[in-house]
Amino acid sequence: RIWLFKDHLPLLPNGKVNRQALRAHAETEAAGPAASDIEGEGLSTAEIALIESWTGVFARPGINLATTFISLGGDSLSYVSAYLATEEVLGAVPDGWTEMTIAELAAARVERNRFWSKVDSTMLIRAVSISFIVAYHFALSSIGNGFTGAFFVISGYLFGGIQLQEVFKGKSSAPILNSMKNIFIPTMVFTLIESAGVMLHGKAPPLNQLIMTADLVDYLKIEAQHIPLVGHEVSLWYVHALLKILLILYVATSLLPKAFKLMDRRFEFSLAMFGLGCIGRFLIPALIQPDILSHSVPELSTFQLAFTSNLATFMLGAVIANAPKGGTKGWLLALVAGYALLSGNFYGLTNGLTIAAAGFIMLTATRVTLPRPLAGLVITLSGASLYIYLSQFIFGLGVRALHGSNWPLMQTIAAMVGGVAVYMLWTSSVKLFGKVVTGRLAVPWLTRS
Repeated sequence: RIWLFKDHLPLLPNGKVNRQALRAHAETEAAGPAASDIEGEGLSTAEIALIESWTGVFARPGINLATTFISLGGDSLSYVSAYLATEEVLGAVPDGWTEMTIAELAAARVERNRFWSKVDSTMLIRAVSISFIVAYHFALSSIGNGFTGAFFVISGYLFGGIQLQEVFKGKSSAPILNSMKNIFIPTMVFTLIESAGVMLHGKAPPLNQLIMTADLVDYLKIEAQHIPLVGHEVSLWYVHALLKILLILYVATSLLPKAFKLMDRRFEFSLAMFGLGCIGRFLIPALIQPDILSHSVPELSTFQLAFTSNLATFMLGAVIANAPKGGTKGWLLALVAGYALLSGNFYGLTNGLTIAAAGFIMLTATRVTLPRPLAGLVITLSGASLYIYLSQFIFGLGVRALHGSNWPLMQTIAAMVGGVAVYMLWTSSVKLFGKVVTGRLAVPWLTRS
């Protein structure tokens, strides 16, 4: 019946229907009203505020009442920003908020408690882990090596509960690529900054830092040959390994049959990838180097750092996130305990203990109640964890340059505070960009005809 409405349809100069314009109009209608167009539409104050806040966090238009954090392609990096934006509007963030629509979230608004605040356990674990890792790097603490195990568990848990859910519901692996992009860009920015500093000292930046293969280098052999390291490429191994793990999962989910995704077999997929990861973590190292069975993998060896050795830890978190509800907690606790025990034997006691702690907490207490000031600190450190990890040596060495020698406490504090400052600057820039692209900020040189 298209001819009945021909006068109201977008037409080409030749009189034919402009199908491209029609399709764009349909997509706009499906997306719903933008934040700038919703006043007067009968929405509540909380709904309007959430749409405005999330539009800034995700830097995209078309957010509406049916939007969820997961449907926006949220990941572990945008998780904290969206959490804070939601808490500011609602007073407290409800359980399961990542799967709730904006309309459902607005209806769950409660009075803010002046003294106490609930935070997700993932945030607490990330905040504690990054604190110990940085303190260890600057020799303030002898405990810290192995805390990346908790990082991998939490990253996998968030991946399994957010991106993997969207992959199976949307039948597309694109959310994984989006997560990789969000990690790759800041990593490359800080890599280039540090490389520039190395070049200013008349040295060439290490190739493995630029091509992101720090997790594939055997630093024990380099030390044995008395070859000095240039820069701090060793510290980037975690991020490089994480990017490769996400790439593997992107390929694996892309190859899955459509019927498998339609049946929503996220748990089975997570369990299969966990089993594959265990081969790379335990079996292959034991076959190549049998004495590992009686001695832990040496620190900074390829076996410890490689993405193949950490895929299983990442997928353990995804298994926990996607386990069927009811009647599974007992064997999951046993799985975590067994895996942590093996990891402690192969990769050191601290690694095993942090994996066990992260796994047990995620299975028994997904949220914790903290005094509001402490909760604010935990949320901030959690959100800034990637930026603290990437920039820690830039700020730590700045203190050393001013002081003239190592000063562990001040270097650790500078690294943490500096990383938080970078995180705030980065997120503010993203929100500003979001206002520009959604038309909520007038920029003369963009609007000038």
